[in-house]
Amino acid sequence: MRNTLARVRRTALLGVVVATTAPLLWAGVAAADDPPAGSVSGVAWEDLNEDGRRQANEPALPDHWMYIKADGLMRSTVTDGQGRYRFSDLPAGQYVVTSDDRSRSGGLGLTLRTHDSRFDPVTRQSKPVEIKRTDTGFSHVTGLDAGLVTARGNLGVTQVLLEGHPDGHFRVGERVRLRIGVANLGNVADTVGVTVQLPWGLRAVGAGGSMRADVVADDKVWARTRTRVLPGPEEVVTIDVVADAPTSGEVRVGTAYNDYRDTNPANNRRTLPVAAS
Repeated sequence: MRNTLARVRRTALLGVVVATTAPLLWAGVAAADDPPAGSVSGVAWEDLNEDGRRQANEPALPDHWMYIKADGLMRSTVTDGQGRYRFSDLPAGQYVVTSDDRSRSGGLGLTLRTHDSRFDPVTRQSKPVEIKRTDTGFSHVTGLDAGLVTARGNLGVTQVLLEGHPDGHFRVGERVRLRIGVANLGNVADTVGVTVQLPWGLRAVGAGGSMRADVVADDKVWARTRTRVLPGPEEVVTIDVVADAPTSGEVRVGTAYNDYRDTNPANNRRTLPVAAS
């Protein structure tokens, strides 16, 4: 009986060993003499003076999301209490890292000055980095840092005019062109767009310009940039309109589609009186 129990115990113990070790071997645990995999790491910090360089008084950004991508691989992580992040166990290959910008949650955007900050403020991406296999293991990419600033979103309507008709008057049945400008006047890259409402009796028959423009109704046009844009340059939408009968009223233009809260709503809207006779 004692020998039988001993055999049962040995059998049970063997079953435990097999059950716990087999999945690890199947998962491909590296042998002890295999070289370690590569890594990509950096720091996220708040660029208080917006110069793209990290000074001693500028704080780290904890709990900041970072993403890495390569063919067949995509991962994410958050920075630790000191703003540090690290992607480990990376095989050889090229990688692109993307930084979150907290446009909705924290009102932060990537700094426009890329000195210590290694991320494009428009795409939020790093330049491609490469992990190489060496005789002793894999290479490691360090210092891929992200500087973020407190965003001051500011889209402004810069012009609304009727080309060739400075007084806003034109003939019934004449095809005329509205020209509308809008710009990112803030301190971070942002999406730029407008909505255009035509007065009763004025009909949109086409739209174009530097932004993607859609005639969503006879009297309504929406336009926006395809990507975020840097502060400064004016974006333009042109709208061809026709009046089928005498009419008068105001073209109403408002900014739209911005990713950041607008801190200067005074320049968000503009109107243009027009009349057809």
